[in-house]
Amino acid sequence: MLSSLHQRFTRAESAFLDALASGVDAITSFENEYSLLCNDLQSACAEGSVDPETAKYAYTVSSRIAHVAGSFRHFNDSCNELTSQVTDAYSKNHDLVNEKSSASSRRDVSLAAHWLACNYRNPYPSNAVRDRISQQASWNRKDVDAWFTDARRRMGWNDIKKHFCSNKRAGAVQKASEFFESHQCLSNPALESAFTQMSRRVHELFVEPFG
Repeated sequence: MLSSLHQRFTRAESAFLDALASGVDAITSFENEYSLLCNDLQSACAEGSVDPETAKYAYTVSSRIAHVAGSFRHFNDSCNELTSQVTDAYSKNHDLVNEKSSASSRRDVSLAAHWLACNYRNPYPSNAVRDRISQQASWNRKDVDAWFTDARRRMGWNDIKKHFCSNKRAGAVQKASEFFESHQCLSNPALESAFTQMSRRVHELFVEPFG
């Protein structure tokens, strides 16, 4: 068992780098395999069958993977922020908020979708953000509020908040921050899996459809 864990962590690091070079599908596949590996390690730790050397090696590999993943996430967030600024400038300069065609409606929704894709770790836009989306998209403020409420349900945030955080918003935001931003291993493997699945749904619902 210990030898198997050691070998799997050795392969995981190479697989992670290969996945980064191969694209989204490969990264998703790696994410699934790595989640299983982490669950197996946690189970072995709970049974007291992991020796210090294996635990140290697993920590070293996971730290390197987390560091690289964090760097890519930071780069991606920076690109998204730049894209948002360019999109806002383009919208203002071309008066997109006055367009009434169906194509305009899609762009209107994409403003909210883009914000959520960048902030799914705390999916509660401030009043200022919702006002900005409402104004730039010529979208009723109540409809903006309703869209975000439904989006949190669709991405799985409400279920996580209910089942793992006593339905407390602050608790869910804190756990999400620990998992996605601080790269901390949570004590509950089921919650880690739920966050991973939520991240995948955000990509499917609010990133891919809008390019």
